[in-house]
Amino acid sequence: MKKIDSVYTHSATDLADFLACQYATSLAMRRADGDIEIPFRHNARLERLIEKGHAHEAAYLEMLKSDGLNVVELRDFDDHKQVQATVELMRRGVDVIYQGSLAKGSFAGRSDFLIRVPRASDLGGWSYEVVDTKLAHDTKAGTILQLCLYSDCVCEIQGTRPKTARAAKPAALDSESTFEEECFSLDAYWAYFELVKRQYLDATSKDRLHSLYPEPCQHCDICRWFPHCDRIRRDDDHLSFVAGIQASQIDEIRRQGNATLQGFAESDDPIPERPKGGSRESIFKAHRQAKVQLQGRASGERIVEYLPVAAVSDDLEHDQQLFGFCRLPQPSAGDVYLDFEGDPHAPDGVLEYLFGYVSREGDDSTYHSDWCLKRADEGIAFGKLMQFLLQCREQFPDFHIYHFAPYEPAAMKRMAMRHQLYEADLDELLRSNTFVDLYAVVRQSMVLSVESYSIKKLEAFYDFDRKADLSEVRSALSEVEFAIELNGPSLISQSAVELVEAYNRDDCVSTLKLHQWLELQRQVRIDSGIDIPRPPAKSGDAGEKVAERDAVFGELRDRLKELAGDSHESEVQQARWLMAHLLEYFFREDKTVFWEKFRHMSLEDDDLLFENAAISGLEFVEQREPTGRGRIPTSVYRFPPQEHTVGRGKKVLQTDGQTIGTIVEIDRVNRTVEIKKTGKTIDVHPTSVFVFDYISPEPMPENLLELGQEVAEDYWNPAYVHSSRYDLIARCPPSLQKVKLPCDGDDISVALQIAEDMDSGVFPIQGPPGSGKTYVGANMVVELARRGYRIGVTAVGHNAITNLLIRAASFDTAGEVSFAQKTKPLTEEGSERIQILKTNPTTIAPGTVVGGTAWLWSRDDMCQKLDYLFIDEAGQMSLAQSLAVARAAKNVVLLGDPQQLEQPQSAAHPEGADVAVLGHLIGDDATIPQDRGLFLAQTRRLHPAVCKFTSEQFYDGRLTSHPDCENNEILGEHAFSGSGLRLLTIDHNNNQNRSDEEVEAVQAIVAELHRTGASWKGSDGCEASITADDILVVAPYNAQVDAIAEVVGDRARVGTVDKFQGQEAPIVIYSTTSSSADDAPRGMEFLYDPHRLNVATSRSKCMTIMVASPKLFHPRCTTPKQMKLANAFCRFAELAKPIAGSSFAS
Repeated sequence: MKKIDSVYTHSATDLADFLACQYATSLAMRRADGDIEIPFRHNARLERLIEKGHAHEAAYLEMLKSDGLNVVELRDFDDHKQVQATVELMRRGVDVIYQGSLAKGSFAGRSDFLIRVPRASDLGGWSYEVVDTKLAHDTKAGTILQLCLYSDCVCEIQGTRPKTARAAKPAALDSESTFEEECFSLDAYWAYFELVKRQYLDATSKDRLHSLYPEPCQHCDICRWFPHCDRIRRDDDHLSFVAGIQASQIDEIRRQGNATLQGFAESDDPIPERPKGGSRESIFKAHRQAKVQLQGRASGERIVEYLPVAAVSDDLEHDQQLFGFCRLPQPSAGDVYLDFEGDPHAPDGVLEYLFGYVSREGDDSTYHSDWCLKRADEGIAFGKLMQFLLQCREQFPDFHIYHFAPYEPAAMKRMAMRHQLYEADLDELLRSNTFVDLYAVVRQSMVLSVESYSIKKLEAFYDFDRKADLSEVRSALSEVEFAIELNGPSLISQSAVELVEAYNRDDCVSTLKLHQWLELQRQVRIDSGIDIPRPPAKSGDAGEKVAERDAVFGELRDRLKELAGDSHESEVQQARWLMAHLLEYFFREDKTVFWEKFRHMSLEDDDLLFENAAISGLEFVEQREPTGRGRIPTSVYRFPPQEHTVGRGKKVLQTDGQTIGTIVEIDRVNRTVEIKKTGKTIDVHPTSVFVFDYISPEPMPENLLELGQEVAEDYWNPAYVHSSRYDLIARCPPSLQKVKLPCDGDDISVALQIAEDMDSGVFPIQGPPGSGKTYVGANMVVELARRGYRIGVTAVGHNAITNLLIRAASFDTAGEVSFAQKTKPLTEEGSERIQILKTNPTTIAPGTVVGGTAWLWSRDDMCQKLDYLFIDEAGQMSLAQSLAVARAAKNVVLLGDPQQLEQPQSAAHPEGADVAVLGHLIGDDATIPQDRGLFLAQTRRLHPAVCKFTSEQFYDGRLTSHPDCENNEILGEHAFSGSGLRLLTIDHNNNQNRSDEEVEAVQAIVAELHRTGASWKGSDGCEASITADDILVVAPYNAQVDAIAEVVGDRARVGTVDKFQGQEAPIVIYSTTSSSADDAPRGMEFLYDPHRLNVATSRSKCMTIMVASPKLFHPRCTTPKQMKLANAFCRFAELAKPIAGSSFAS
């Protein structure tokens, strides 16, 4: 930002800074005004990068010249003349303009290259697109903002916005080219860019920023203004200095009368009222921490306050509960201390680039390190680490691996799955509790006078002096990570390597010293009379059967990889490569289920409060006498507000691993849960429970093993073998005998024509919201059965199967077709036509339709029992599961939409194995190509104004509304009459999974619709009064759903996105809940997930109303992917009619 003649000039960097922290923008304005200065800091790394960037840019320039293009260079002009010169050259139509200056309003910049393209504009039969040279392998969000800004300036000159912009990067090391150009469709980012630009200009032009306070945020860690803001917060004794406190807790504490750390610490009653969210206990925990910190501050001493030692149960047949000092095993001469350095922004995900570990040798210790700056090297380094650990176990069976915080075990799980290395060995180490988290020991055993429980803040307690200068380490870490992202290891200086390694060595040795100090503290407690047992030794053996299974699958996996080769170029090699990754899919999913169980067991009640699969803060209410045949009473508990996904029928455990019982009823509004206990737990009243929901995947793994063995055989080649399973793996289009795609006709006739012409193949049908996917599928099922084919129906769950069978039966008015399902008795309307199968069918007669889950169709005795298998909700069924069920049928029909809710999975899988079957076939495209399946292109639900947003954002513009949908309209004299998109913005701060402000707004909207007697008109032109069934209220989080349901009652249907997929209503109200992207539980990727946004906004026939914090529309994005996520929200805001909060009343 510059200020010339009292006028600010802004750049793309200023926009990026504004997104990161508006207070930082206010400081930048003050700096431009000359009020404050930033001390200059020499940055040798930056100088080297600038030098390399100039060389890269010059090489690209020479390449353009060598291609014979007319290149004009403008770098020698001054800024004012250069803008004029750039405009003149564009009007002349030169091929390339190098270093052209661009300006629009108060924004200005200098583009590396403007390249002429054959697209008409105000200039003539040509126009220009922006190309910037970048060193980074992965393009950053700042680059996209810059490309958008320059393209906006180009639009100002040529009268039309460029369609694309490009980043010219160094080509991969194994490429024959020198450069790689990444092309970006500007539509995917433009709404976000425009909204951010407008908000930036509004904020900077009205001096609104000068009144801001420097509240801590994620940008603080890298911000150049941090010392300035930190000083202000320290002068104000800000509550953020209480170790571990959350922003929502700070708001609650302030609301109840305490604004400083000292005031909070000295308060006799820190939380006089029940908090709006979370538990009182979490505030009391923060209060205890603040008191210890204040005591340390006042005395100048290091304060240690011990927490009570949790009792260890030894009389129940389950895993023992281990907390605090009870986690510490007997020290061993073979103990290892582990620390990784990783780059979260590396290409293709986190890269662990430095493996550091210290081993004990008597009183001495030895540091080991292994660097890996590429993905392939990461697998090698991980293998070497595992070999070392296994050797330690061989030599010292009682050894343990110590680490600080859960990062290292999580990273090892991820690497084992990603590289398919040492998975069974790592699992054995995990089962035997070989890993010991010292952070958990500290947090569960003591309160310390520290502002943070990072290991660096704890080192003063055990007098550890680091060798590496922390003030220099951050720059060295940045240098290494930037080089990784540039795919340029040679950019790393030797001094940076040495400094990062010294830093990592310090972390490993510090972990060792912390362990020794904790052992001393443990002894202090024992000397005071406290009993602290060691954790019992635990075998990590998986059992003989599991070991044999792992050996068989592992041998086949390795053989498939060998056959695929490193390049896997041919179709068969690609199939073998993918099969190697898919083979152990179900075992990886199983592992994560059990890993989650043990992780939940390691958490305290306060931690479980934030776990989706748990309910914490339970208070026993009453025992209810058994009804019916039951002899064991049920126990009723109340619980505080919290986000959870616990539901009826789920088995729940307490943190010692004991099964408490099964949820029989849960009242989310009144926050009570009723648990049917086991005989042993009638009188056990836990303070928290978590769900352990494991279902064995058998027989699917053995089914995939058989397929893998076939794929590995030499005869398995499309020239010799053809099947639906092969077509699935190889992503083949439908194997048709006579019909050519695309073909003409209505959706049902086309679908039947294709299906009946198939020859052992796969037919995908993509059905966007309201396009009649179930209608088409049900008609196909009935008609094919009438023609004498044997039909199977499957899906991820029983409900979807039942729904498709009921719809199909409704079209079989003559009763020609038999319907059956392997499931529990059905009560749904229309299910009387469906015969309930209590056992697996032995034969399936022609003209019969049988529904069942993957556990039925993947059985050996179901092999080739069907002519057609319909997989409904194929956008959610995994590729592995689909391959398992496909063996049952000659042909497979996939019904679904990968643009709606995705496949639920919990494990980290190798490339290609982590997708749903329909997503696998469609690939990176939003819609299925015309020559590869059927896209149902017309919706009979969405009003054209709603459809415009849905089609544009999620379906490449291919989805249209049926003409009759123009009639869809909300009628009446109120703020919500009409059709289309509406946006109500509500200011709030630090709300995560619950927003009382949005709850009140939703309540007011629903009340207004009922109070005014609103009505609606459907596509048939008929009018009807709006009832509770006509209003769908959607929220991303259960805590918000519960809060809305409590105030709305029976005046609307309320639920999460997952609950309402497949449903519709005239009006949808979407409460987005979180105050900002940074506040969103489960991260930006969950709240902004386009699949979830698509489902939430496309349930409506007439109108979708979004209720949201304005901060959600300008999140701080670091990657183009995040910008795309935000763009859909911003495009909604562009298209929506704003609602003034004062225009209606509750």
